[in-house]
Amino acid sequence: MQGRHGDVFTLRLAIAGPMVVLAAPEAAARIVEASPTEGHAGEARRRIVQMISPRSVLGADEERHRSARARLAPAFTPEALERQRDAIAQIAAAHAERWPRGRPFRLLPRVRTLCDDVFVRLVLGVRDDARAQALVLAVRRMLWTPGNPPAVPPGPGAGLAGVAGERLFARRAAPVAELLAGELEARRRAGDADGDDLVSCMLRADPPLATDRIVDELIPVLMAGQEPPAAALTWLLDRVAREPHAAERFAVAREDDAAWREAFVRETLRVRPAVHSVARRLAKPLDVAGHRLPQGAVAVAPIVLLHRDPRAYPDADRFRPERFADGAPDETTPFLPFGGGARRCLGEPLAHALIERAVPAILRAIELRPLRPQPERMVVRGTVLVPHRSGLAVARTRAA
Repeated sequence: MQGRHGDVFTLRLAIAGPMVVLAAPEAAARIVEASPTEGHAGEARRRIVQMISPRSVLGADEERHRSARARLAPAFTPEALERQRDAIAQIAAAHAERWPRGRPFRLLPRVRTLCDDVFVRLVLGVRDDARAQALVLAVRRMLWTPGNPPAVPPGPGAGLAGVAGERLFARRAAPVAELLAGELEARRRAGDADGDDLVSCMLRADPPLATDRIVDELIPVLMAGQEPPAAALTWLLDRVAREPHAAERFAVAREDDAAWREAFVRETLRVRPAVHSVARRLAKPLDVAGHRLPQGAVAVAPIVLLHRDPRAYPDADRFRPERFADGAPDETTPFLPFGGGARRCLGEPLAHALIERAVPAILRAIELRPLRPQPERMVVRGTVLVPHRSGLAVARTRAA
């Protein structure tokens, strides 16, 4: 579409409706940096993933979003996650030990389960082992779809398909809601709300929130805690397995390799971002790229195009970590793996902790070999980009 129509064009999607795509870096930056009163990220996201609650941090806007984000923020600070780094490595190593050996398997579902386990135990703070295991399985069932379809189940506003999709998701989400409610009530009875985990943060909300309200806000956070980080880790593990000596440098994690690893991760997130775009539904008219976009229009900054723009990244389709050898790109170069502006990803510190602790732990346990000679193509799954065959790979136990 960009080749046919230029940097500004409109996509008309069957369920999400029309979206104005702005693929020029300066125009995209105007959308990403739009103030919360100019552009509503929650409304735009709910056009794509329609089952997200408008009260949650992902689906809310303006004051409702600020309040929801403030409640969750203590659980995602670098300091809070620093205390969990050893536990992240232990969970990752335990999962890698259970992955198949010597036969092809799909990497993405295994990484999703690992991310769920980390999120439930360390970020949510579920300490009861039986409840934690049950919640990990329930989240997996809630989000499961066969293969990698181009869309999540439709929700309200999609006619009969939307009604069916909404009922299906409600049925799948019910066990998750029940387990979350059980954890909340158990913690209330014990007076256990002093930690910096999500359950403690929500129980300390002022004014207090009812259990069903907390569950309504937490379910979308559980969804976000699985899909984007699982996609990012899968792409990273696949790339590490393809590059000579990269697995060794990640597994050993020497301090003098830290800058190289950071550049490698950044380049992986550039060519294979976990999320395909940043979207805002305009709360007022906006002049951008020579166009006047009306109030109510959904404007999109397409990460997949911006990260492959040869004006910003020469030889953009090649994997070249050295382009990040000096650290982050300058502010005029689009690099948006975690979005930007007021809606920059709240879970970015968690993603960094997973990359820095889970990936080395996995690579110390196993050697991975991708099954296909070239990286699998990207397909859209809701708002994320995943390998079209879920990252087919073969593992073997790493030699001592």
